[in-house]
Amino acid sequence: MVSLSICLSFILTTCNQLNMHCETFASSAHYKAITPIAVNNDNGLKSADTTIIVLKKLKYALLDIKDYKTGKRQLLIQKDHVTQGKIFFLTPDIAQGFSVNWIKETSVGFEISIEYGSRFYVQKNFQFIYENNSFYLKNIITSSFDKYSPEKYEKTIKNLKKPFKVTNFKMEDFV
Repeated sequence: MVSLSICLSFILTTCNQLNMHCETFASSAHYKAITPIAVNNDNGLKSADTTIIVLKKLKYALLDIKDYKTGKRQLLIQKDHVTQGKIFFLTPDIAQGFSVNWIKETSVGFEISIEYGSRFYVQKNFQFIYENNSFYLKNIITSSFDKYSPEKYEKTIKNLKKPFKVTNFKMEDFV
């Protein structure tokens, strides 16, 4: 009986979240932030999470999708229900200890901060700007150090002379 009650509670919560998800995109003039949405597979196991990050100034939504089955994570850039770009994150098999620190709106677009490494730690901040109705990678700020010699800290800022347009952006190409 307790198990059934927990299951029903989960289903109702998921339905409410999905309803909120639909309401968010019903009006392209106004977006609102939403809590993560869990998606279950046929076995009832959690297969993916989606978190929506709202770019209020630009009226865009960033859908951060984590697929537990494949281990892959991607960020969809959407406006008016249309995906205008995809960012494919690193996977732990490419970058040991990979994690996303944040995805946040900036005054000119948005920024993604990631980190990876075990002994040699690396943090990268990817700064995207909005120009001509598209997003472009403009800067990559990299901080790194050896955990056994943290005094050997390095920080570099790579300004792309020709910004890279985000359509199908793979982080592994910039790591």
